[in-house]
Amino acid sequence: MGPLYIRPGLSARTEKSDQLQEYIQLYQDAGWEYVTSFGTMWHYFRRVWMPGELPRLYTDVGSLREQYKKIQRVLILMMFLNLIILSANMTNLLSYIQDRFWGIIFPVLLIYLLLFGLMGYGYMKMGKKIKKMEN
Repeated sequence: MGPLYIRPGLSARTEKSDQLQEYIQLYQDAGWEYVTSFGTMWHYFRRVWMPGELPRLYTDVGSLREQYKKIQRVLILMMFLNLIILSANMTNLLSYIQDRFWGIIFPVLLIYLLLFGLMGYGYMKMGKKIKKMEN
């Protein structure tokens, strides 16, 4: 027998606790093993597969598009929350440490710039994937 490969799957879907077991069963019936959940939204699955197979958690375009849109909404929410945190941090830092721009304020701004850049990139990539599906 050749090597086995495991493919992870992530589902971003909010389920009520009484519907979660039904949701998990749906994926188990399709050959996916339930691993765990993080909160009430992120559900992790995995599936053993052999070369030549391409197991996908979402097999229809509509479900995959909705998944990408949910990820976009999460990214927008995270960007907004981080903007609020950045504003609070800068207000705090500027009022106490006015003479240490390069030592503290600049590195904090650089980290936030990188963070916003990565989230913006993720948002744009999801948008491209959604647009590609609609064509």
